[in-house]
Amino acid sequence: MNTSLIFGMSARLDKAACPVYPTELVIGLDMSDDVTPALFGRMRSTLLSLLDSIDITESNCPTGARVAVVSYSSNTKYLIRFSDYRYKKDLVEAVKNIPRERTTNRRNIGAAMRFVGRNVFKRIRQGVLIRKVAIFLSGGQSQDVTSITTAVLEYKALDINLGVIGFRDTPNVQRAFEILAIQLEIVPALVVSTPEQVDVDLALLVDGSRSIQADQYERVKQVLGTVVDQLVVSRQPSKADRQARVALYQQSSSYREAQAPVKQIFSFQQFQDRNQMKQSIFENLQQTGGYSRLGHAMEFIIMQDLLTVSKPRKNKMVLLIVGGETEYSDRAKLDFISMKAKCHGVVLFTLLVGDRFNSTQVEELASFPTEQHIVH
Repeated sequence: MNTSLIFGMSARLDKAACPVYPTELVIGLDMSDDVTPALFGRMRSTLLSLLDSIDITESNCPTGARVAVVSYSSNTKYLIRFSDYRYKKDLVEAVKNIPRERTTNRRNIGAAMRFVGRNVFKRIRQGVLIRKVAIFLSGGQSQDVTSITTAVLEYKALDINLGVIGFRDTPNVQRAFEILAIQLEIVPALVVSTPEQVDVDLALLVDGSRSIQADQYERVKQVLGTVVDQLVVSRQPSKADRQARVALYQQSSSYREAQAPVKQIFSFQQFQDRNQMKQSIFENLQQTGGYSRLGHAMEFIIMQDLLTVSKPRKNKMVLLIVGGETEYSDRAKLDFISMKAKCHGVVLFTLLVGDRFNSTQVEELASFPTEQHIVH
């Protein structure tokens, strides 16, 4: 068993200090067509060893870990839910009795990851100290690298710690994590935890309308601060180099600007330091209310600034914070400028806030493949 093949998991499950925080732990068991009885037995033994090393919640107190187990192949289903077993001995006994499933379905670990992120982790304990951890036991290669990449991006956005334990070589799983490094030019802040040198002009466009609630708006600022933290910002933004430049804008119908319903908070050449940018984000970015006018705002930013700024970087990206559907009179403009941006090679990445957005509108807006350029 290649137990060293654990990708991206920051939460370690060791007996000395586990779990320090209340933890919601999901284990994925591989039930694909090529998983033999012997291999399944090794996976189940590994799962039992994990359970033996952690404290299981046996009361209503917010301590210890709760555990859910899913099986996956091309489909994913629940085996054990968080609420099924209150005592560790009952949980362990249930795991011992999990049978191997006979199936002709191939492995799709990416789809399983997304099922867990979107369904299992929606039914967890609430609290700022709650840690979410998902570990997938894999018996081999997966069908689709793209779905793995998409799932990892979603996990980053949802603050879910992810681990993959491979019992055979899993080169395409490794490849998916390598692709994430390549995507630093597209979504640097959602992929890595240390500053990276990226040759990019990055425009941040925040929805300042009333579609976003006040507490959500404050979290948006935290996200933007994280984005900036992941970049090696150019010390000479007015000169040509291969380091990132960042500009920040906010859009809303509340702005009565002559050219567009958008306000520039800081420009590509204004700051040479991440801390200055973050200070401006937290001090100068204030929610205005009004309606969303995303299309007109994007047109101004892309056509008047991003594509015309001097000493342009190799890559151009707009990170759109979207809280709701754009105003009716703005929709044609939004369709036009999103197509125009893509024709000019501008990558459009969308971070959705709340549930007031138009799914079709967002999918048409984001760059392709949309699953890798939309995070909710």
